[in-house]
Amino acid sequence: MHELVILQDNRAITTSLMISEVFGKRHDNVLKDIEDLATQNLGAKNLFHESTYENRGKEYPMYLMNRDGFTLLAMGYTGKKALKFKLQYIDAFNKMEESIKNQIMIPTNPMDALRLMFEVQEGTAKQIESIDNRVVELEENVLLSPGEYNLIGRKVNSRVRVVAKDRQISSERNVLSELFKAINNDVNKVARVRTRAQIKQKDFDIVFDLINVWEPSQATMHVVRELEKGEQS
Repeated sequence: MHELVILQDNRAITTSLMISEVFGKRHDNVLKDIEDLATQNLGAKNLFHESTYENRGKEYPMYLMNRDGFTLLAMGYTGKKALKFKLQYIDAFNKMEESIKNQIMIPTNPMDALRLMFEVQEGTAKQIESIDNRVVELEENVLLSPGEYNLIGRKVNSRVRVVAKDRQISSERNVLSELFKAINNDVNKVARVRTRAQIKQKDFDIVFDLINVWEPSQATMHVVRELEKGEQS
């Protein structure tokens, strides 16, 4: 694998080709993602610059981008592996930008040198704080993996069946649907989302624990019993 971030015109950049390699995506799909971003937002267009690369004597299109362009593009790539690659890119951008800073001529005047030292320290502190915030934001917003999502679905189904059996609730579809609606509403409330698909990995354990002990409310049971009466009449 080549360097994640390269130096061009004294700027730290990466390429669509490298992103496709690192994230395991087809390059033509990465190109389409970039073009979609540029189409949707004129401001985004300025973050990506057309270029080419050579392969076996032929030239092919690719895009160059700085940290902001990469951040915008990578926002759409989710999952644990994607998070790992994003953090690797952040580290690579930091190192390259630090290398660029180190190339600055140190003033010979003691006061100017001291002033520069304080400016660098302040800038580094702000940069570290910004990176920490980005990392926290990425970690906080990682959605459930397909395996975790399916596991919660199976757990919900199992819990509803157990509750229905324990409380001798009818197995008719319209009756059980009230239990499913109730448990899904409670899951969404605990995870602070509107739909199960929006549940984040950080909330997996609390959601799983809720399902394990979930019981229908009195209001839900009232609706269930009324539906059962309707089935009997």
